[in-house]
Amino acid sequence: MRKIMSRKISIAILLGALLCAFTFGSFAQSSKPIQKPEEALLKSGYEAVLNNNNDKAIADFSKAIQMNPQYADAYYNRGLLYFIKQDTDKALADYSKAIQINPKVAQVYNSRGMAYQAKKDYDKAIADFSKVVELNPKDDPLVQNEMVYFYRGLAYQAKQDNDKAIADFSKAIQLGFQYGNVYVGRGLAYQGKKDYDKAIADFSKAIELNPKDAEVYIFRELAYTDMKDYDKATADYSKAIEINPQYGNAYIARGLAYDEKKDYDKAIAYYSKAIQLNPKDANAYYYRSKTYRAIGKNDLADADEKNFFVLIRK
Repeated sequence: MRKIMSRKISIAILLGALLCAFTFGSFAQSSKPIQKPEEALLKSGYEAVLNNNNDKAIADFSKAIQMNPQYADAYYNRGLLYFIKQDTDKALADYSKAIQINPKVAQVYNSRGMAYQAKKDYDKAIADFSKVVELNPKDDPLVQNEMVYFYRGLAYQAKQDNDKAIADFSKAIQLGFQYGNVYVGRGLAYQGKKDYDKAIADFSKAIELNPKDAEVYIFRELAYTDMKDYDKATADYSKAIEINPQYGNAYIARGLAYDEKKDYDKAIAYYSKAIQLNPKDANAYYYRSKTYRAIGKNDLADADEKNFFVLIRK
């Protein structure tokens, strides 16, 4: 009846800011003499970013491009700023131009992969991350290979290619990426394969790394529910609510557990609590409609389905 809940990980701003910090910081420390006017504009743009004036930086990079339309660094850094501003289409255009000019710079493929990931164009994201792996910039401080495998794993997971996702998450862990999200990602991939023991092990590791992450308790609760270990599922649900009483997905997950047990009245009560917390939660309406349908309350099911379709079309 249910689909596996997935984790929404915002990557665009995180990685864009990270790459900008590396790029601008490394430039500020550079002693390379400026020989051309466009290089002076590039440096001016970097300094504007350090002073939190991204609009001026974009203007400086644009002027540098006008002076030298083949200036790959200016396109790349302007693309980073567009990415931070969440203008992903312009970022992609600039990254692609930088790659056209110089197709051998791994960090540009890495950044473009992030942009494609943000647009949910997972095939293109995977292609760019694979190019980074192919170039293998082991000595490039701007590209951390463990993060490339992590983000490519997320793209594979979004395509429900769980085997490749597991391989990439495992490679990221092997390379030293010891953060909760990589274990969550691999755990969800194992859950997609119905390998619940491995899923639970990964969720437990993620909880060890961040015991205040309510969402991971819910992922583990769903795995315990699939294994019909309802006592442990209940304990994880209770912990998630203790951490965040306003976490709607916890109530949805509890509703799903009661649906599995065919305790439909309690399932409806939990879905209704999720809707009370967030009347725009399409998933809560969806699951409650299915439960209403199961007990023959078709008018209520129809009303919830209508709300569901209205919300997903917005």
